[in-house]
This record gives sequence, structure tokens and C-alpha cells, in this order.
Amino acid sequence: MDANPREIITFIIENVSGFSPTDLQPSFEQSGIASYAFAPEFAPESSHSGYKWPTLNELIAQNTRLVVFMDDKADVTLVPYILPEWEYVVEIPYANVNPVTEFPCNQDRPYDGVPRDLVVMNHFVYNRATLAGKNIDTPISAKQVEEHAYNSLDSLDKHWQTCRSVWGNRVLNFVTLDFYNIGDGGIFKLVDQINGVST
Repeated sequence: MDANPREIITFIIENVSGFSPTDLQPSFEQSGIASYAFAPEFAPESSHSGYKWPTLNELIAQNTRLVVFMDDKADVTLVPYILPEWEYVVEIPYANVNPVTEFPCNQDRPYDGVPRDLVVMNHFVYNRATLAGKNIDTPISAKQVEEHAYNSLDSLDKHWQTCRSVWGNRVLNFVTLDFYNIGDGGIFKLVDQINGVST
């Protein structure tokens, strides 16, 4: 981050192991990236939206270019820069079962149906097996991603356009997928397209 002073990075931590934010804090501090972390002045509110987020230029100017969300056990009273994801973010469904003909764009998590300020467009695909009446989902392989061209610009742009029809003028803030390096560089082309940047 020192070498790239105009770059902004977001971590979305899936806390499947149930760590406390204080368990993670030493890694941020010892690596030196804690000094770049954004800690909002606003506190969580019951409306879950309408927060005054800084612009990208403001984050750059303040050198708070690392934004960290954690999906479980975040507590800003313990570590102010590890933010509770579901307070600020909604995501569209991630458990899309192979083969996918059309990616959905409805709000998935959190399940309360209440909009948040930020939106994650999940472009993940899973293989599903059913055992004793229970679905078991596992991420597809890189080979399957390539075979189905899931990470192509065409696939990603169709998903993005579907989401625009669902979310209207809302900007989808994050696009997530597996194997970003597989395909025609679609993820980078899409993000440039969304942001009006020529490649």
C-alpha cells in the first residue's frame, strides 16, 4: 500500500472459525496495515442505511485506504476498523448451483430484507450433491469455471445488467468470484466498465 498510494483495498472476512476481532487485530498491527484502516465516525443505527460514507478521493486523501468487514463477531468497540458486515452490506445469493443459466440478484444475506448502503454481487457457482435429503454444496473447480465461461466478461456483464434491473440506480459496490485469473480478464473489464474507466 505504501507503493500504491491511490489504491483502496477492501477485506471481507468470512469468520467461519468464530474469531474475536481482538484475535485478528495483532495481524493488522504487526503487518503495518492497521495504520491504513478506515474506522468510521458514525455508529451502527437501527435503519442500517443512510450512513455518510467517504468518497474514494476522501479515503485516499485521509490515507484510510483499507476497509475491513467481518461477517460474524465484529465489534467496533473492541477493534474500530473491523466493521460488522451485515450492518452496512447486503449480498445477493452466493449458492448458485452448476450449471447456471441466469445468476439471481435478489437480496440474500442478511435475511431481514432491509436494504443496506453497500451491495455485494456474488458470482460464485457450486456443485451440489444430495445425501440423505441434505444438500451439500462445494465450489466448482477452475476447469469447470473455464468450461462454462463463468468468469468471462459476457457472463459477468449479463449478471450485472440483471442486477441493474433489480436494484435500479444502485451501484453494486463489490463483485466477488472464484478464480479471478481464469477467463478473458472479465472481472477487471467489468469493474472498469462499471467505473467508466477505459482499459
